[in-house]
Amino acid sequence: MKRISVVAPVFNKKENIQRFISKVEEALKKEFDSYEIILVDDSSSDGSCEILDNEVRKNGHIKIFHFTENNDQTAALDAAFKQCTGDLILTMDSDLQTDPNDLYLLLGYLGDYNTYSSKYKIIKNNLIKKLSSLITFFNSLLKTKKIIETKIF
Repeated sequence: MKRISVVAPVFNKKENIQRFISKVEEALKKEFDSYEIILVDDSSSDGSCEILDNEVRKNGHIKIFHFTENNDQTAALDAAFKQCTGDLILTMDSDLQTDPNDLYLLLGYLGDYNTYSSKYKIIKNNLIKKLSSLITFFNSLLKTKKIIETKIF
């Protein structure tokens, strides 16, 4: 099987990081010998940074990048995409809203399409939430992104 890169932004998810990595690896090891998990810390303030740094020391499949300021999901994914070495890229939320095993449902379509997406439950947001998301998106396009890569020597 080809090499796969799993990318996920992390923002204040310290309670979930180890479980996320464990579940993703459990799913990937079923079919992939070569994989990487790229996590971008979006300037978390809850201790996520330290947990991520500890995990990268223990596991050679993990790459961690830290933003020095909060840049939001779009910027985090963009940073991760630029570091991917996989033939396939799977994006996920680090809170496990999507089961990592759903990857295998998407692989059945691999020769037919260039882009795949899973189905999410539709959540109706009020106007304020929609405007806030739109402003955040445009703000992330205008910000200069500062990224610190965690390297273990």
